[in-house]
Amino acid sequence: MLEVGYLNLDNPIAITCSNDDFHVHHDSHGPHGSNRFNGSAGLLILDDINLDEFSLSDVEVTINEIKTTSTLGFSVKCSRDEPLMEAARFAARNLYLMELDALSGMSAVRLSDLVKSIKRCGTTLSAKLSPEMLTEDLAINLRNSGLDIIHLNLSGMNGTGPKMVKKISDQHGPRIMALGDIGDFEDAESLLAMGADLVSLHGPDPDFADWLS
Repeated sequence: MLEVGYLNLDNPIAITCSNDDFHVHHDSHGPHGSNRFNGSAGLLILDDINLDEFSLSDVEVTINEIKTTSTLGFSVKCSRDEPLMEAARFAARNLYLMELDALSGMSAVRLSDLVKSIKRCGTTLSAKLSPEMLTEDLAINLRNSGLDIIHLNLSGMNGTGPKMVKKISDQHGPRIMALGDIGDFEDAESLLAMGADLVSLHGPDPDFADWLS
């Protein structure tokens, strides 16, 4: 059991899926959508939500349709603060992980300020970052701001991901969730061995996710 803030995760596997992936439908082969991963992940994240385009009520509707034993979370971005604060209060009320998607060019100053504001809502918070963004100064600022998880996008790093995880882990900052090119158990194990607390998979084959967990 991994405890992060108010989250209690059964295993260190996180699955991120788009809104379309989460909607459950049936055909002759059985259920698709979130039910495909029922019980196979410690954390299930609704990904790529732009609150400049969608309302929080849209997020609520989608999450309420998810039938899973996994802990739930959602990843958002927005050019305005108030929708993010509203999302933070919603996450805290329902014990969901909230993630700030900073991959689209959010400045370090804005990210640090948002983390402080969102943490005042009592929210367990992650920030999705690229290795290029995560300077030592930013890692220290995020730790001091109360960030719970750094979701590090290591996709396409051609085997150097574990070394990057080790470098960040050695800074003793927030917990690390590593999104990488994971094709087998050894790939996931190498990230965990280098200091990742979680490994995340984007829309994986359900059998692979179940086997890995």
